[in-house]
Amino acid sequence: MLHVEEFGDPAAPAVLYLHGGPGMGAFHFESIQAERLRTGLRLISVDQRGVLRSAPIADEEAFGVMDIVSDCDALRELLGIEHWSLIGHSFGGYAALLYAMTRPDAVDRLVLENAALDLGSSARSLLRVAAMEYGAHGDRTQARGCLALAHSPADTPVASLWADLTLKLAGLGDLRDNLYIHGENKRLVADIMAGSPFPDAWWQRGGVHHSRLVSEGRMFTSLADRLKEVRQRTLLIKGRYDAVMAGDQIAKYLEAKPETELSIFPHSSHFTHLEEPDRFSREILGFLG
Repeated sequence: MLHVEEFGDPAAPAVLYLHGGPGMGAFHFESIQAERLRTGLRLISVDQRGVLRSAPIADEEAFGVMDIVSDCDALRELLGIEHWSLIGHSFGGYAALLYAMTRPDAVDRLVLENAALDLGSSARSLLRVAAMEYGAHGDRTQARGCLALAHSPADTPVASLWADLTLKLAGLGDLRDNLYIHGENKRLVADIMAGSPFPDAWWQRGGVHHSRLVSEGRMFTSLADRLKEVRQRTLLIKGRYDAVMAGDQIAKYLEAKPETELSIFPHSSHFTHLEEPDRFSREILGFLG
Protein backbone atom coordinates (compact mmCIF):
# COMPACT_ATOMS: atom_id res chain seq x y z
CA MET A 1 0.00 0.00 0.00
CA LEU A 2 1.29 3.44 -0.94
CA HIS A 3 1.42 6.29 1.54
CA VAL A 4 -0.15 9.40 0.00
CA GLU A 5 -0.40 12.96 1.31
CA GLU A 6 -2.57 15.72 -0.19
CA PHE A 7 -2.18 19.46 0.29
CA GLY A 8 -4.10 22.44 -1.06
CA ASP A 9 -7.39 23.04 -2.85
CA PRO A 10 -8.95 19.94 -4.45
CA ALA A 11 -10.26 22.22 -7.21
CA ALA A 12 -6.79 23.57 -8.07
CA PRO A 13 -4.57 22.02 -10.77
CA ALA A 14 -3.36 18.62 -9.58
CA VAL A 15 0.37 17.86 -9.42
CA LEU A 16 2.12 14.67 -8.32
CA TYR A 17 5.55 14.81 -6.67
CA LEU A 18 7.91 11.90 -7.35
CA HIS A 19 10.93 11.70 -5.06
CA GLY A 20 14.42 10.58 -5.97
CA GLY A 21 16.54 8.86 -3.31
CA PRO A 22 14.79 5.63 -2.26
CA GLY A 23 15.67 6.05 1.40
CA MET A 24 14.11 9.50 1.63
CA GLY A 25 10.57 9.22 0.34
CA ALA A 26 8.62 12.43 -0.11
CA PHE A 27 8.82 13.66 3.49
CA HIS A 28 11.70 16.10 2.96
CA PHE A 29 9.86 17.76 0.07
CA GLU A 30 6.59 17.97 2.00
CA SER A 31 8.30 19.45 5.06
CA ILE A 32 9.62 22.42 3.05
CA GLN A 33 7.34 22.83 0.03
CA ALA A 34 3.84 21.70 1.03
CA GLU A 35 2.84 24.95 2.75
CA ARG A 36 4.40 27.02 -0.04
CA LEU A 37 2.63 25.19 -2.87
CA ARG A 38 -0.76 24.46 -1.34
CA THR A 39 -2.09 27.97 -2.07
CA GLY A 40 -2.09 27.44 -5.83
CA LEU A 41 -2.02 23.69 -6.42
CA ARG A 42 -3.52 20.40 -5.36
CA LEU A 43 -0.23 18.81 -4.36
CA ILE A 44 -0.20 15.02 -4.12
CA SER A 45 2.91 13.54 -2.57
CA VAL A 46 3.60 9.80 -2.47
CA ASP A 47 6.23 7.52 -0.99
CA GLN A 48 6.96 5.05 -3.78
CA ARG A 49 6.31 1.36 -3.23
CA GLY A 50 8.43 0.00 -0.40
CA VAL A 51 9.79 3.39 0.68
CA LEU A 52 9.50 5.09 4.10
CA ARG A 53 5.77 5.31 5.01
CA SER A 54 4.61 2.92 2.28
CA ALA A 55 4.36 -0.80 3.00
CA PRO A 56 7.61 -2.80 2.60
CA ILE A 57 8.18 -4.77 -0.59
CA ALA A 58 7.64 -8.48 0.16
CA ASP A 59 10.32 -11.05 -0.65
CA GLU A 60 8.15 -12.72 -3.30
CA GLU A 61 6.82 -9.44 -4.73
CA ALA A 62 7.95 -8.49 -8.23
CA PHE A 63 9.01 -4.86 -8.59
CA GLY A 64 10.60 -2.77 -11.34
CA VAL A 65 10.59 0.67 -12.92
CA MET A 66 7.29 0.21 -14.75
CA ASP A 67 5.63 -0.64 -11.44
CA ILE A 68 6.34 2.95 -10.33
CA VAL A 69 4.53 4.16 -13.47
CA SER A 70 1.58 1.81 -12.96
CA ASP A 71 1.34 2.70 -9.26
CA CYS A 72 1.14 6.39 -10.14
CA ASP A 73 -1.52 5.89 -12.78
CA ALA A 74 -3.57 3.65 -10.49
CA LEU A 75 -3.40 6.41 -7.85
CA ARG A 76 -4.58 8.98 -10.41
CA GLU A 77 -7.60 6.83 -11.23
CA LEU A 78 -8.33 6.19 -7.55
CA LEU A 79 -8.33 9.94 -6.86
CA GLY A 80 -10.61 10.60 -9.83
CA ILE A 81 -8.08 12.84 -11.57
CA GLU A 82 -8.35 12.97 -15.37
CA HIS A 83 -4.87 14.43 -15.87
CA TRP A 84 -2.22 16.01 -13.71
CA SER A 85 1.24 17.51 -13.88
CA LEU A 86 4.39 15.92 -12.47
CA ILE A 87 7.34 17.16 -10.44
CA GLY A 88 10.20 14.66 -10.52
CA HIS A 89 13.41 15.05 -8.52
CA SER A 90 16.57 13.07 -9.32
CA PHE A 91 15.55 9.48 -10.20
CA GLY A 92 11.99 10.62 -9.63
CA GLY A 93 12.55 12.73 -12.75
CA TYR A 94 13.39 9.56 -14.69
CA ALA A 95 10.18 7.94 -13.43
CA ALA A 96 8.14 11.07 -14.21
CA LEU A 97 9.51 11.26 -17.75
CA LEU A 98 8.85 7.55 -18.34
CA TYR A 99 5.29 8.00 -17.03
CA ALA A 100 4.75 10.99 -19.34
CA MET A 101 5.98 8.96 -22.32
CA THR A 102 3.86 5.94 -21.36
CA ARG A 103 0.63 7.81 -20.55
CA PRO A 104 0.89 11.15 -22.38
CA ASP A 105 -2.87 11.70 -22.17
CA ALA A 106 -2.69 11.65 -18.34
CA VAL A 107 0.12 14.22 -17.92
CA ASP A 108 -0.29 17.95 -18.53
CA ARG A 109 3.14 19.40 -17.75
CA LEU A 110 6.51 18.24 -16.45
CA VAL A 111 8.92 19.75 -13.94
CA LEU A 112 12.23 17.91 -13.84
CA GLU A 113 14.43 18.97 -10.91
CA ASN A 114 18.05 17.84 -11.23
CA ALA A 115 16.69 14.75 -12.93
CA ALA A 116 18.71 11.65 -13.86
CA LEU A 117 17.53 11.11 -17.43
CA ASP A 118 20.59 9.02 -18.34
CA LEU A 119 22.23 7.21 -15.42
CA GLY A 120 25.39 6.60 -17.42
CA SER A 121 25.81 10.34 -17.94
CA SER A 122 24.92 11.03 -14.31
CA ALA A 123 27.40 8.43 -13.04
CA ARG A 124 30.28 9.90 -15.07
CA SER A 125 29.40 13.42 -13.93
CA LEU A 126 29.25 12.38 -10.27
CA LEU A 127 32.56 10.51 -10.59
CA ARG A 128 34.24 13.71 -11.82
CA VAL A 129 32.92 15.64 -8.83
CA ALA A 130 33.88 12.82 -6.47
CA ALA A 131 37.42 12.95 -7.89
CA MET A 132 37.62 16.65 -6.99
CA GLU A 133 36.38 15.88 -3.47
CA TYR A 134 38.92 13.13 -2.95
CA GLY A 135 41.67 15.34 -4.39
CA ALA A 136 40.72 18.28 -2.18
CA HIS A 137 41.24 16.06 0.86
CA GLY A 138 44.56 14.65 -0.28
CA ASP A 139 43.55 11.22 -1.54
CA ARG A 140 45.13 11.27 -4.99
CA THR A 141 44.77 7.54 -5.56
CA GLN A 142 41.00 7.63 -5.19
CA ALA A 143 40.83 10.83 -7.22
CA ARG A 144 42.66 9.18 -10.11
CA GLY A 145 40.43 6.13 -9.81
CA CYS A 146 37.28 8.24 -10.06
CA LEU A 147 38.60 10.07 -13.12
CA ALA A 148 39.58 6.80 -14.80
CA LEU A 149 36.05 5.50 -14.32
CA ALA A 150 34.52 8.78 -15.48
CA HIS A 151 36.47 8.50 -18.73
CA SER A 152 36.02 4.76 -19.22
CA PRO A 153 35.05 3.56 -22.74
CA ALA A 154 31.63 4.60 -24.02
CA ASP A 155 30.50 0.97 -24.20
CA THR A 156 31.13 0.35 -20.49
CA PRO A 157 27.90 -1.17 -19.08
CA VAL A 158 26.00 1.48 -17.13
CA ALA A 159 25.18 -1.02 -14.37
CA SER A 160 28.91 -1.63 -13.85
CA LEU A 161 29.64 2.09 -13.84
CA TRP A 162 26.86 2.68 -11.31
CA ALA A 163 28.20 -0.05 -9.04
CA ASP A 164 31.68 1.51 -9.15
CA LEU A 165 30.22 4.95 -8.41
CA THR A 166 28.35 3.55 -5.40
CA LEU A 167 31.61 2.25 -3.94
CA LYS A 168 33.46 5.52 -4.57
CA LEU A 169 30.70 7.55 -2.92
CA ALA A 170 30.66 5.21 0.07
CA GLY A 171 34.40 5.75 0.43
CA LEU A 172 33.83 9.47 0.90
CA GLY A 173 31.87 8.94 4.12
CA ASP A 174 30.31 12.20 5.33
CA LEU A 175 32.15 14.10 2.58
CA ARG A 176 29.63 12.63 0.17
CA ASP A 177 27.17 15.34 1.30
CA ASN A 178 29.44 17.91 -0.37
CA LEU A 179 28.38 16.52 -3.75
CA TYR A 180 24.69 17.17 -3.13
CA ILE A 181 24.45 20.27 -0.91
CA HIS A 182 26.07 23.58 -1.87
CA GLY A 183 25.33 25.66 1.23
CA GLU A 184 27.23 25.63 4.51
CA ASN A 185 24.89 23.14 6.20
CA LYS A 186 25.88 19.92 4.48
CA ARG A 187 23.59 18.00 6.82
CA LEU A 188 20.48 19.74 5.53
CA VAL A 189 18.83 16.52 4.35
CA ALA A 190 20.12 14.46 7.27
CA ASP A 191 18.71 17.00 9.75
CA ILE A 192 15.25 16.75 8.18
CA MET A 193 15.39 12.98 8.41
CA ALA A 194 16.65 13.10 12.02
CA GLY A 195 13.85 15.49 12.98
CA SER A 196 11.13 13.28 11.54
CA PRO A 197 8.78 11.16 13.71
CA PHE A 198 9.61 7.95 11.84
CA PRO A 199 11.62 5.01 13.24
CA ASP A 200 14.97 4.14 11.70
CA ALA A 201 13.54 0.93 10.24
CA TRP A 202 11.21 2.96 8.03
CA TRP A 203 14.08 4.95 6.57
CA GLN A 204 15.90 1.72 5.76
CA ARG A 205 13.02 0.27 3.72
CA GLY A 206 14.20 2.06 0.61
CA GLY A 207 17.23 -0.20 0.35
CA VAL A 208 15.06 -3.06 -0.95
CA HIS A 209 13.32 -0.68 -3.39
CA HIS A 210 16.70 0.41 -4.79
CA SER A 211 18.22 -3.06 -4.94
CA ARG A 212 15.21 -4.39 -6.86
CA LEU A 213 15.51 -1.60 -9.42
CA VAL A 214 19.24 -2.25 -9.81
CA SER A 215 18.66 -6.00 -10.21
CA GLU A 216 15.98 -5.45 -12.83
CA GLY A 217 18.35 -3.13 -14.72
CA ARG A 218 15.76 -1.21 -16.72
CA MET A 219 16.64 2.04 -14.96
CA PHE A 220 20.02 1.93 -16.72
CA THR A 221 18.32 2.44 -20.09
CA SER A 222 18.75 6.08 -21.05
CA LEU A 223 15.68 8.17 -21.87
CA ALA A 224 17.81 10.92 -23.43
CA ASP A 225 17.44 9.45 -26.92
CA ARG A 226 13.63 9.31 -26.67
CA LEU A 227 13.01 12.94 -25.82
CA LYS A 228 11.24 13.67 -29.11
CA GLU A 229 8.43 11.51 -27.73
CA VAL A 230 7.74 14.03 -24.96
CA ARG A 231 4.53 15.92 -25.67
CA GLN A 232 4.30 17.90 -22.44
CA ARG A 233 5.55 21.42 -21.86
CA THR A 234 8.58 21.05 -19.60
CA LEU A 235 10.46 23.09 -17.02
CA LEU A 236 13.99 21.93 -16.21
CA ILE A 237 15.22 23.08 -12.79
CA LYS A 238 18.98 22.87 -12.43
CA GLY A 239 21.05 23.59 -9.36
CA ARG A 240 24.22 25.32 -10.52
CA TYR A 241 26.40 22.87 -8.59
CA ASP A 242 24.33 19.75 -9.27
CA ALA A 243 26.15 16.86 -10.96
CA VAL A 244 23.20 14.52 -11.55
CA MET A 245 21.42 16.31 -14.41
CA ALA A 246 24.63 16.71 -16.39
CA GLY A 247 25.03 19.30 -19.13
CA ASP A 248 24.77 16.76 -21.94
CA GLN A 249 21.34 15.69 -20.68
CA ILE A 250 20.10 19.27 -20.64
CA ALA A 251 21.50 19.91 -24.11
CA LYS A 252 19.70 16.86 -25.51
CA TYR A 253 16.41 17.96 -23.94
CA LEU A 254 16.68 21.46 -25.35
CA GLU A 255 17.63 20.10 -28.77
CA ALA A 256 14.66 17.73 -28.84
CA LYS A 257 12.23 20.28 -27.37
CA PRO A 258 13.49 23.84 -27.99
CA GLU A 259 10.45 25.33 -26.24
CA THR A 260 11.56 23.76 -22.93
CA GLU A 261 12.08 26.24 -20.09
CA LEU A 262 15.35 26.07 -18.15
CA SER A 263 15.83 27.67 -14.75
CA ILE A 264 19.27 27.72 -13.11
CA PHE A 265 19.39 28.06 -9.32
CA PRO A 266 22.68 29.81 -8.51
CA HIS A 267 22.96 28.84 -4.84
CA SER A 268 22.00 25.16 -5.02
CA SER A 269 23.35 21.75 -5.76
CA HIS A 270 21.07 18.70 -6.00
CA PHE A 271 18.32 19.78 -3.59
CA THR A 272 17.08 23.08 -5.00
CA HIS A 273 13.70 22.65 -3.29
CA LEU A 274 15.53 22.71 0.07
CA GLU A 275 18.39 25.12 -0.62
CA GLU A 276 16.37 27.83 -2.40
CA PRO A 277 12.83 26.98 -1.29
CA ASP A 278 11.13 30.33 -1.92
CA ARG A 279 12.41 30.66 -5.45
CA PHE A 280 11.57 27.01 -6.11
CA SER A 281 7.94 27.45 -5.07
CA ARG A 282 7.61 30.64 -7.15
CA GLU A 283 8.93 28.84 -10.22
CA ILE A 284 6.57 25.91 -9.67
CA LEU A 285 3.50 28.07 -9.10
CA GLY A 286 4.36 30.24 -12.08
CA PHE A 287 4.72 27.23 -14.35
CA LEU A 288 1.92 25.00 -13.06
CA GLY A 289 -0.48 27.25 -11.17
